[in-house]
Amino acid sequence: MIEGSYLQPSYYADDVAWEGLQMRFVSAHRPLQTYTDALGKAGFLIERLREPPVPDRALRTDRGRRWRRVPIFLHLRAVKA
Repeated sequence: MIEGSYLQPSYYADDVAWEGLQMRFVSAHRPLQTYTDALGKAGFLIERLREPPVPDRALRTDRGRRWRRVPIFLHLRAVKA
């Protein structure tokens, strides 16, 4: 779940333990407009935008199933104008 406003940048961390290893993944949230504005200011046009789903194998755990609600990946193809 996105806490607060989707339109405001934010940071969050996930602590993961696997086979005796602990890792912390720190992520930054930005609204889509942040990315499109940066590309436009750099002289690019967006040719394609995709939000691919998480692979089924990642949805086998309660923790993984949270990614059904919100895309985790954004693929952009931009060309110089």
